[in-house]
Amino acid sequence: MPEDLVRHNCLRYSLLRAEHEWRFYGSQGRVPLEVGGSFETNNGTMLREAAIAGLGLAILPSFMIAPALARGELSVVLQDFAPKPLGLYAVRSGKRAAPPLLKSLLDALVAAFRGAGWSAGAT
Repeated sequence: MPEDLVRHNCLRYSLLRAEHEWRFYGSQGRVPLEVGGSFETNNGTMLREAAIAGLGLAILPSFMIAPALARGELSVVLQDFAPKPLGLYAVRSGKRAAPPLLKSLLDALVAAFRGAGWSAGAT
């Protein structure tokens, strides 16, 4: 349960306020909680490496941890309480057909973001 996090060392991303980083949702909506920890950094890679080293729990995007998950270095917890995934959108004027280069870019982005490590859901 998210409430159990108060007894764990929660590694923090220093460029976000804790209440924006550590968000969990249950059947009744957002689960309010305050977390604390002994390690804070403004670098996602450092946060991942601290979690792999066993310093505590971290919230990181799936693309950053997919290889570590596959190697068994990290595991996902509290997936059932994760917020809804954020969308990624490309917006353009619809008055005329997309130029070939733009269409190629959009096709490449769609293919890349459907690949491994970019799956929907928070980790």
